[in-house]
Amino acid sequence: MKNQRGFTLLELLIAITLLAAITAILTTGFHLSLRSWEAGRARMEGHYDLTEGIGLIAGQLKSARQTYFVNVKNDKFLAFHGEADKLLFVANAPRLKALADADGFYLQRLSFDAEKKTLLFSEAPFDPHTPLEEVKWTDIPMGEGKIKDFKCEYLYHEGEGSEAKDVWRGKSVDDKELDKMPLAARLSLTAAESNDPFAWPPLTVRIEPGGIVAPEVKQ
Repeated sequence: MKNQRGFTLLELLIAITLLAAITAILTTGFHLSLRSWEAGRARMEGHYDLTEGIGLIAGQLKSARQTYFVNVKNDKFLAFHGEADKLLFVANAPRLKALADADGFYLQRLSFDAEKKTLLFSEAPFDPHTPLEEVKWTDIPMGEGKIKDFKCEYLYHEGEGSEAKDVWRGKSVDDKELDKMPLAARLSLTAAESNDPFAWPPLTVRIEPGGIVAPEVKQ
């Protein structure tokens, strides 16, 4: 019968050391994978929230109504005003309130806070005689701290005859065309991510105002 030889103390120490090293490598790899997965999930959740928010805005903007504010002198002003980082319009239904509780048209406001890197969507019942500074808004922030850049553009058909053409503007109205609704609006957004900024493809929303809504003139 052959003598059975066991492990020497040196071999046992080497085996334990190798096992500890392999375990450390596997544990580190697992934690790195877990952090990467969690970061990816957080990024996707942030993108999903922004996608839902932009979809909400696009749905309301599509049905923007051509209606007017009326001041104390019965002068009327188009209730649609857009700039590069803000937009105001009137929709025929709310999005932050149950339709069953809706009453008339609703003001919709979108603004970008570059400092807080956040979009703010606001809503209020539309009264043509209430000045904007007195409107009581319901606000919902979107993409808090996640937006690097946001831009709005507005499409107009300009000129006459063979000179007519479609033009994108960075502002919705000027002094000569206060009553002119744009044909469409284009929204562009880039997420604020240091390593890999994510830019949404520009979203173009065709505006279908559905006719002019006459304001109530005070007698």
